[in-house]
Amino acid sequence: MEKELRQQIFDSLMGITKEDNTVEDVIKKAILRTLKNIKIEARKNKVCKRKACGCAILEVDLQNEAIAFYTAINGPSGSKNKCSGIKGACGCSHAEPRAIMKYLKARRLKIRKPYIKTVLLTTFSSCVNCANIIIDSKVIDAVVYEMIAPHWAVEPNNAKAMLDRSLLHCSKKEIIDDVSNSLLRTWLFDAQISTTSLPKLES
Repeated sequence: MEKELRQQIFDSLMGITKEDNTVEDVIKKAILRTLKNIKIEARKNKVCKRKACGCAILEVDLQNEAIAFYTAINGPSGSKNKCSGIKGACGCSHAEPRAIMKYLKARRLKIRKPYIKTVLLTTFSSCVNCANIIIDSKVIDAVVYEMIAPHWAVEPNNAKAMLDRSLLHCSKKEIIDDVSNSLLRTWLFDAQISTTSLPKLES
């Protein structure tokens, strides 16, 4: 995490321009590009017979202006287990808990500094079990999903409502439509940290 935030994102994801003046501008592009990338990677490396789901955790260090990425896809756990293809019982682990486990193994956080912020990105909205894991992990500040699964947004399995009550939870479309970046400011900044402009990217 030694590189400057916008330069690291520029190197790994591209798409950042000199017009991206604020942290929110840079993070917004990182979120949108990462959602695209995890969908591509999930389809490319699909092992679940039913569908390909991708997930990423972006950890933003506001103090050091750095970002780290932790990604995962769904699929059977263990080299000897296979997907059965049975709806609701295919035996595959979901992408969200895999990404969270990868993050926790890499970071081993006991106390997370207030300037460290995390957002979990997922191709499909989370199921009830994944919503519980996201909430219980206590390491995720926000969730952004690309597509909502209608059956996870109605009672009695309303995973959407569970996440809405627990942390910042929104769709890719909401991030795009939020021209003022108020959603990202809610996630990124608290009373101790004010929004500051990043230096212009060298041309």
